Amino acid sequence: MSRDEVLASQNRRLRALGVRVEEGPAGRRVVAERDFEAGSVVLSTTPLEGVLLPRHALSRCAHCWRRREKLSRCGACQRALYCDRACQRRGFVAGHRFECKAMAELFSLDDGVAVDVLVASRVGRRLLHTERQTSCYSVVAATALDARGMLLWHDGDAPAVPESWAALGCDGRALAAGRRNNFCVADEMLEGIAAVSSPIGALLNHSCAPTCVVSYSPAAPDKPPVQHFVAIRRVRCGEELTHAYVDVGAPTRERRAILETNYGFRCECARCAASWTERDARLEGTATLNAVAAETEAATALRTNADLLERALLCDDDDEEAHILEAAAEALDGVVSPDHCADTWNPRSPFLRP
Repeated sequence: MSRDEVLASQNRRLRALGVRVEEGPAGRRVVAERDFEAGSVVLSTTPLEGVLLPRHALSRCAHCWRRREKLSRCGACQRALYCDRACQRRGFVAGHRFECKAMAELFSLDDGVAVDVLVASRVGRRLLHTERQTSCYSVVAATALDARGMLLWHDGDAPAVPESWAALGCDGRALAAGRRNNFCVADEMLEGIAAVSSPIGALLNHSCAPTCVVSYSPAAPDKPPVQHFVAIRRVRCGEELTHAYVDVGAPTRERRAILETNYGFRCECARCAASWTERDARLEGTATLNAVAAETEAATALRTNADLLERALLCDDDDEEAHILEAAAEALDGVVSPDHCADTWNPRSPFLRP
């Protein structure tokens, strides 16, 4: 399977939604083929595979990920818990039949490593089979071909994996690609509950000033939730579709460090390249001395203005009142726009009367 064949297959499905995928300087990217208004769903896709995060293993079903007060435990591994026998059967077919004997070892690993291995293993087993490419009018279903494409464009190292991981279907290349491309599914409280491999969603690149945000909606009981990319502003035809891999409210230095460590690239988006020195200093709690001095000066001027206005309200002499108001206005010079204090020059201004 060549890169051109993968792109052709993906475009046959994506163009029905008004978007296309193309190869750019930094790999693949998704581009709008029509205008999208803010709030509209730009792209919907079903992830290929997903697993529950270990920290929710005792409170959520290992297959459907729903929170339940009572869960049934797998009698063999004693690790996986399910809503009922129906979910347990679906979970067994979906992958637990291969993973059951390895659960004790996986649960002894760091949570992040265990999740990456399980997702990569499930993707790896899907790659052994040829799947029919399907999509409906509004949702593009990810297939093994899309996962193969993700591996074709992965240019990082492929670490060696232990035999026990390889026995599950996990190989180094799928593991490394998953670590940079997997998504975290959040619940209604924005708490991460599961990790999914979404080869179609992974086509969208990162930007600290993104065009889209990611959301999820429930799907069939035996399928991962549907992933949606929603425009947060108007997107023009020909514009690249992006979403943020990190918290865009973090300082530039912090965002870049996370992106370099976790995703292997240095962000050069418009927001990172802009001069955000003062904003970043405030976010980091290390505002410059000049900024602190400016804030102190402004606060002093406002207090002086308030004291003078109070004196003017209590003054009975018009000439003295006018003199006090003039001083009050001068106190705000350079702090607020002159238009905001224009009325304070008028001693007969209605809002100054006691």
